[in-house]
Amino acid sequence: MVGVCGLADQPAAADYAMTFLDPVTPFAVDNAYYAQLMSNRSLLQVDQEAATHAATAGYVAYYAANPDAFLQRFSEVMAKLGTVGVLEGDAGEVRTVCTKYNTS
Repeated sequence: MVGVCGLADQPAAADYAMTFLDPVTPFAVDNAYYAQLMSNRSLLQVDQEAATHAATAGYVAYYAANPDAFLQRFSEVMAKLGTVGVLEGDAGEVRTVCTKYNTS
């Protein structure tokens, strides 16, 4: 991560650093992310904890071992997400920098 985000004393560079959370198959919809969690190779500690937390470890193991089940559930969730209402007019905010709230 230091190679991507830089050092703590260089915060400006870290504001715009980007990397794939799934560096194995970054442009594919697959279960590689879960396999990486099972191999203790997550980029983010919070994601890695999903592999060991009692509430989520079973899901991680299941989707890591069952690519077809992952794709089925992913498609169901994406279809459901498509029904979420979109904010219109003044109800929301389009960020000028996606990692920061607009100041005015």
